[in-house]
Amino acid sequence: MFKEEKTAIHEAGHSVLFAKLLVPMGMQMSGASIISDEFSAGRLMHEELQLYVTEDQGMLDWQNKAAEAMALVCAAGYAALKVNGYSEQDAEEGCGGDWQDIEDLMGSLDRLCEFKIKATDMLK
Repeated sequence: MFKEEKTAIHEAGHSVLFAKLLVPMGMQMSGASIISDEFSAGRLMHEELQLYVTEDQGMLDWQNKAAEAMALVCAAGYAALKVNGYSEQDAEEGCGGDWQDIEDLMGSLDRLCEFKIKATDMLK
């Protein structure tokens, strides 16, 4: 039961920040699942964030804002567990894919601590 509870809290964190940050930007979320597979213990189902090379400053600003919002959504699973009193070790468990997604979005993990803190504050 402990693993399922942690997975549910983790996925709920992703869902809350996606709804708060990305739905208002026009992105769609179709649901969350705590049914595990060979890749993860659960998942948030949503429209993929498409980023393009562009010289249009308005589009570039939107893409930067959307990428930062998605990085916060990625950190929200960790944050939800921390807000609910789980240890750092328990909160970090199962976040490898989330951290990889942040690295893919931002080009590095240099801002990981910033995203973890901000996502935690947003879920308090």
